[in-house]
Amino acid sequence: MPWWFTDRVICQCLRSVSDSVQGDVLDVGCGDMHYKPLFKFRTYTGVDQCPGADVQADIRNLPFDSDRFDTALCIQALEHVDDPHRVLAEVHRVLKKGGRFILTVPFIVRLHSVPHDYWRFSEHGIRYLMNRNGFRDVKILPMGGFLTTQCVLWSFQIWEWRQKLQGSKSGRLLAKVLALMNWIASPLMWWLHQHDKERLTPFNYLAVAEKDCG
Repeated sequence: MPWWFTDRVICQCLRSVSDSVQGDVLDVGCGDMHYKPLFKFRTYTGVDQCPGADVQADIRNLPFDSDRFDTALCIQALEHVDDPHRVLAEVHRVLKKGGRFILTVPFIVRLHSVPHDYWRFSEHGIRYLMNRNGFRDVKILPMGGFLTTQCVLWSFQIWEWRQKLQGSKSGRLLAKVLALMNWIASPLMWWLHQHDKERLTPFNYLAVAEKDCG
């Protein structure tokens, strides 16, 4: 699958801030709650419009009381919502004072989940969104840089070529060759990410912030 590399990098970054996750946790735009095993918590509630969520709802209008959760997560979901300010305002409302908010969003990635792929976020855009919606002590971590981003883009490009080659016997053979090449390149991609010190062209950002107690 093309997202094995992005998923591994995202998991690595989330583990680095896992100590910020505690108490009653809300996963906003949770999907299949793929990242839930990375964290320790008292309760964990996933909200999304998809069938696998604990609560099926529009994340622009969270169906929870104010000051309800200790921690909120929004992992790879905000780019798919037409009004990100409204989502952050709702997250701020349902968090307890001093509660932590952990956000991951894309910066340089290809279109996905079309047509509901609306935004890409820079470090400065993330900080603006957070501050505008009542969050403080915003810490932002780029996920890799130029080399990591190239690995992400090539992973998806190879996957797309493989999908297009499935129509003929010779195409399916070439698709298998591409899959083998991608598998062989996997350790190299991870090594490049681990040694990628450039920070102006990450494919993704992670942000950690607190609800303002004021």
